[in-house]
Amino acid sequence: MKMKLTARKREVLSYFRNKADHYDDVDKQLYWNLSDAVLWNLLYKLVLSKLKNKKIKLLDAGAGTGRWGIKIAEELGCETLLFDISKEMLEVAKRKVAKKKLIHLVTIQQGDIEKPEFPEGSLYDLAILLHNVLSFVDNPQKALKNVGRVTNKGGYVVAIVANKYHALYFSNVTSQFGELDRVMKRGQIKFAKDSPPMHTFTQSSLYKLLKKSGFSSAKIYGFPITIYPNMEETTLAKNSKYMKKNLIQKDIMKKLLEIEGKVCLEEQAASRGNMLLAIGRK
Repeated sequence: MKMKLTARKREVLSYFRNKADHYDDVDKQLYWNLSDAVLWNLLYKLVLSKLKNKKIKLLDAGAGTGRWGIKIAEELGCETLLFDISKEMLEVAKRKVAKKKLIHLVTIQQGDIEKPEFPEGSLYDLAILLHNVLSFVDNPQKALKNVGRVTNKGGYVVAIVANKYHALYFSNVTSQFGELDRVMKRGQIKFAKDSPPMHTFTQSSLYKLLKKSGFSSAKIYGFPITIYPNMEETTLAKNSKYMKKNLIQKDIMKKLLEIEGKVCLEEQAASRGNMLLAIGRK
């Protein structure tokens, strides 16, 4: 599929092309196991439980390998579109859909969410842009407006973005002091040397983004609140010493999940989150 690409988009595509075959190795990382469990509990409590036993359509915009779109499709039994700009990431998703025998539910399409390329006439009851989709695109406003355009009245949008305040902390604690200037001057960060610059957000800027994109109702949460990734967690499959020492212990993992389940619901704690979770309603 030929697309007119900006330099930034080419960098993002190259990054995910190189990661695609091993992207799901993130499931081997203890920190992201905890983070995923926290996120799933939040998603289920705040959104998915309200859609259970309803006939809905799901759009996973920036689906990547389909880690979350496939999981939600299995949970809700809903018609799902996995939409992403990366051919290589979608190839992995395609294999997973076939292996799980979900071809009757899940459709896969390559495209750019910053352009009106979603299937004509399709409207979705739930649209997800998880794990920094809006942080990777050229223009987050344009991308979210396009998603809003194909979201049903009363439908939900769920987005996860990089938190500006955590980006400052991470740059400091990992001695990437040049990144402090990038965050403060451009509102962007490179979490690792091989990653593209990512847009960062605050609660305030994320509220404004949702409102301008047609989502009148919005709440912003942070997660995880009590534990942050180290440099090793920016790679695939590696675990930092702290994570290997502590998160391998079931009692510690259980305690952290219990605490996260409470404090993540406190909107005033959002700015302490590793990431920001936005839930909007049209």
